Amino acid sequence: MYIDIHTHRQNKETALQIRSMQVHELHKLSFLDFDWYCFGLHPWDVQPETVDAQLQELWAHTSDERMLAIGEVGLDKHVNANLELQTYAFNKQIEMAQQLSKPMVIHCVKAYNELMAIRKKSDMNLPWIIHGYNANWAIAEQLIDMNCYLSFGEMLFQPNSKAVECIASINPDRLFFETDDSRFSIEDIYEQAAKLLFIPTDILKAQIMDNFSSCFKAEK
Repeated sequence: MYIDIHTHRQNKETALQIRSMQVHELHKLSFLDFDWYCFGLHPWDVQPETVDAQLQELWAHTSDERMLAIGEVGLDKHVNANLELQTYAFNKQIEMAQQLSKPMVIHCVKAYNELMAIRKKSDMNLPWIIHGYNANWAIAEQLIDMNCYLSFGEMLFQPNSKAVECIASINPDRLFFETDDSRFSIEDIYEQAAKLLFIPTDILKAQIMDNFSSCFKAEK
């Protein structure tokens, strides 16, 4: 099957999906039909008056057996949310992931230096999956050296994007693919990636399944 590592929609017929949810959606968990979820406090939603209560609610749901990872969480300089407060929430969720031995799905916009500094300081070796990767190869190389996977999506269809520029330089054992909330199907994204990597789609599917097994060892 195709693996959609980060999505906000449903296509269980042809893909193994990790449904990404935020704290304010957790009340829906018992009604939604997904095999696996990741959930976390998104940097867009971090507010000083609610952050600690949101983190407590997140922790209360981490016993759900369908929870595969903490995410999406991280840093975003493109929004008005205070970066110091975003960092506080991110570090608290890193602590959760360490206690749970879970990987993390990372949202990062214009904050890769800060993200990598936090990674180094945390001394955390559990995998991070950088979702929607669209930065350059130099950053990609550093992230991979820190045991990160890079997940690509709709930007693979933009010929001048940094995603297209750097994907061929990345060892396939560090790749994932995602639909996020785009109009493209996961099949479309795999096909486009296979063209850019000059390998058959079936070979790519097998590699991503191996990556999934390696990243989520406890859930194989």
